[in-house]
Amino acid sequence: MMRANKIALDFTSPGALPPDSTDLIRQITAEIETSIRTLEQALETNVMKEAGWQLLASFYLGTNRINDFSALKSRYENCFKTPIFAELGQEKQPPDSSDITFEIPQRITCQSLPEIPAILEACTSRDGAVLDFSRVQSTDISGIKALTNLFTQLPHDRIRLKITGIARFIDNLEKTADSSSGIEEMWNLLFAYHRFCDDMHTFDDLAIKYATRFSISPPSW
Repeated sequence: MMRANKIALDFTSPGALPPDSTDLIRQITAEIETSIRTLEQALETNVMKEAGWQLLASFYLGTNRINDFSALKSRYENCFKTPIFAELGQEKQPPDSSDITFEIPQRITCQSLPEIPAILEACTSRDGAVLDFSRVQSTDISGIKALTNLFTQLPHDRIRLKITGIARFIDNLEKTADSSSGIEEMWNLLFAYHRFCDDMHTFDDLAIKYATRFSISPPSW
């Protein structure tokens, strides 16, 4: 591996590459392909953070794999309810001040969550709504059940809803559900959330884990 303080590669000017650069280009291409495969495997095993999605998207664009990029972009935006390009360096637009923002509390309980009818009404209004999970740190069983009820009731279309800051919460919930302390209510929330996100691939992966864990038939989409 070349050290950065030993050599700097400049691809921006004519003649920058050495005359016999075939091996170097082949090495760079192989490393990129290896990185793509590693990221794809992480994505399929549900262990990849948002930054990994964004890096994989940039690799797809850089290697002109437009179909793969389009599929990843759609899946990302379904899961995280935000454009992937905004995370890849485009300046984020300021939030619409007319949006009705519901801040999900640090500890989610049945009593601490905003009322579901109010959320549903805001989602179908002209201005739309925002569910902000960025402050969430913990939840109890009543909060898990309440969130499951919320995502089950949210319609898939004809609504204006943004969900922000939820990726960390869902990631931690998946890890806990798959651990020795996981309970069925956690899985029910994950299934409800991924149905709402229209993420059948992740749903199916979780369904297999769930069926294995509880020795029952997997839930259907």
